[in-house]
Amino acid sequence: MSSITGRVSKIIPFSCVDGPGSRMVIFLQGCNFDCINCHNPHTIGHCDHCGECIEVCEQHCLQIKNGKLVYNPTDCIQCEKCIDCCPRSANPTIRYFSVDEMKQQILKVTPFISGITFSGGESTLQYPFIIEVAKAIKHDPATKHLSIYIDSNGSLPIAKWELLHGYYDKTMVDLKALDDALHQKITGRSNNRVCKAIKYLADRNKLYEIRYLLIPTLNDKTTDICSLVDFYKSHELNVQLKLIGFQPHGVRLPYNEKYRTATIEDLNCFHEKLSGLGLTNIMLGPVNRP
Repeated sequence: MSSITGRVSKIIPFSCVDGPGSRMVIFLQGCNFDCINCHNPHTIGHCDHCGECIEVCEQHCLQIKNGKLVYNPTDCIQCEKCIDCCPRSANPTIRYFSVDEMKQQILKVTPFISGITFSGGESTLQYPFIIEVAKAIKHDPATKHLSIYIDSNGSLPIAKWELLHGYYDKTMVDLKALDDALHQKITGRSNNRVCKAIKYLADRNKLYEIRYLLIPTLNDKTTDICSLVDFYKSHELNVQLKLIGFQPHGVRLPYNEKYRTATIEDLNCFHEKLSGLGLTNIMLGPVNRP
């Protein structure tokens, strides 16, 4: 049995928005982007065992043992006060799962799901864990029918996507912007690897959809529309573009106040302009309605 463990922020047993069908979603801790629009900023960093969260936990689920922060979930009421006070955008309540422990979690819901989605944070930072869990799933007659999807920011180098190649079915890649300067403003990183990954995955029929989070006044301009259409045409992409409306809930200050909620009108307008330039394989994702 593999000795690799995964740092897991959260597990959602059933989801219908993280790939096709009903899926278990495994949120892995840690991200190499620092997106201003991140709705789960506590999945970015790693706990450095500073202990600042201990005092705010009224259920006394956190303590320092041998210089390490230890979480006891028994009395936890999921108030997330410990997460809110973390200075590192980390999650002190993460759990470490062995491959066998993760497989046991999957077996609990196997009769009710069609697949597994690894999300994050940035799930591919823990690609060895994904590989080992995939092996365990595919080698067991009880779970081998489950599809394996990866939700990614696309930053993994191509050489490592190649290592992953035989261990997943499809990916969903988040594309924040095609203008590199804007992408760096939103994420803190270049989009060079992201664009290469999208092309690589599409060429190998491993790309399920591209997700574009529409942030009004930031990445919804005419230049952004033209860039998206040109990107699809130049790479001969035939995958779904999913437009998702920005919502400030959960986003860190000051960005939750700086950018407004994307309305259904915003998404429809963006959609119509893309369609007018010949891009038709578009789906509207979640959005707040007025």
